[in-house]
Amino acid sequence: MTTTPSEASAQRLNAWSLVLLVVVLLLLIEFLQLASSLRLGLELVTRPFSLLGGQVVSLVVWPVQIARDSYRAHIRIQDLERRYSEALAQVGNLQGLKAENEHLRLLLTVPQSQLDQNLITTPIVSYGLPGIAAGSEQGLTVGSVVLINQTVVGRLSSVSPLRAGVELLHQGQEPWLLVKIGDGVTGIVKGNGRQILVTEVGREQTVQVGDQVVTLGQTSVERDLLVGVVSQIKTQPTDPAQTVVVEQLVSFFEARLVEVRK
Repeated sequence: MTTTPSEASAQRLNAWSLVLLVVVLLLLIEFLQLASSLRLGLELVTRPFSLLGGQVVSLVVWPVQIARDSYRAHIRIQDLERRYSEALAQVGNLQGLKAENEHLRLLLTVPQSQLDQNLITTPIVSYGLPGIAAGSEQGLTVGSVVLINQTVVGRLSSVSPLRAGVELLHQGQEPWLLVKIGDGVTGIVKGNGRQILVTEVGREQTVQVGDQVVTLGQTSVERDLLVGVVSQIKTQPTDPAQTVVVEQLVSFFEARLVEVRK
């Protein structure tokens, strides 16, 4: 059976179309395999950069986080310090009030006749000079005895209308206060600028460290007011009398209230 030229041409066209289709399929398969390889290669190439980028971001963000946390901690510490300071101030005020209340409680045990002759005021310390916030307008005079917690600490050395200077016992070079040590040893108090001394104590008299020193009683100074305790005995072989050093249990410079016997 013979084929016509048109049929032969159609058969060749079909054959070439089939071949072209196979080639396209092969190219498509090859392209897909190549794309996968390219994708894998790109992943291999870009992965180190991705990891490096993550590390760089971490290195940048980490100091920022540290700085932020440090700032927050600093603010919190400042707040705690402020609260601590406020608490200390409140404790100081409460302790001061407690000391004042104890002093006033002691005054309640004093007979009314004595209270009428007393003045309670606040100490003043300016440029190292002790004084009190009261003067002649409150009836004070030079020589009035100054006490803290029923302990004699000095006397008024000068008086102005609203202020009075105080000569503390260790400052007074002139003896003026008669005292009794222990069971009955007597002497007279004077200062040397640094210490309170009891002089004119007989060498035959027995005085021991720790003995109480109280007032003997004299004009404007009642008996048995505490002065302090014996802390040292100074006696040289050639001295005609003993010299006793007295330590006070209160301090004018730390007191919140003082009492003046008018």
